[in-house]
Amino acid sequence: MRLLIGALIAAMSLAACVHADDRAPPGYAEACWGGRDNNPRYVAFTDRRVVVTVAAEQEDWDRLAGVFVDVATAHGLKVFDSSVAAPNLRALMIEACDPSGISLRIDKRIFGNVKIFGQPSGKVEIALYTYRPEAHFEPVGDTLVTKLQATWKDAKVERFPAVPPSKKALPDAVRYLLARECAEAQRPRPDYCQGL
Repeated sequence: MRLLIGALIAAMSLAACVHADDRAPPGYAEACWGGRDNNPRYVAFTDRRVVVTVAAEQEDWDRLAGVFVDVATAHGLKVFDSSVAAPNLRALMIEACDPSGISLRIDKRIFGNVKIFGQPSGKVEIALYTYRPEAHFEPVGDTLVTKLQATWKDAKVERFPAVPPSKKALPDAVRYLLARECAEAQRPRPDYCQGL
């Protein structure tokens, strides 16, 4: 279920940046999903790798955002903050990315008195995704865990393996593109080709 929710959030982020006249900030498409031409590979290779859940009420969001930005800055990730503080919507939405295939996200929203896209009241997830199979995400994940556990002692940490494209429900066009790429690849073929 969490994998499905993560995939839906990633798809919504992707859908928000599909057109040339969209409102995505400069550099977002390139840093956070490899550019518009990388869409099929983004769909095939996006995986949640590390998730840290902390108990953070709204009054803690600034401190949580500070830790998030510190981690991103320490690893040279580009930060995109679309947080909102309005009467009917309070949202902590920050993404920090690198074209090497790393995306770090917080997405906690409270609409009126209803919580959406997040954990129950007081729980916030910080998730590290990779969207390229060769992304070297471990240093970012380790720093994230260390810094969050230093402030939130009861932080829950989960780590996930990458899921090969052959095990994902991919659109036919994406699967076809990868299968063709693998058929044309010289030996040894990339690991992700197995099962396609």
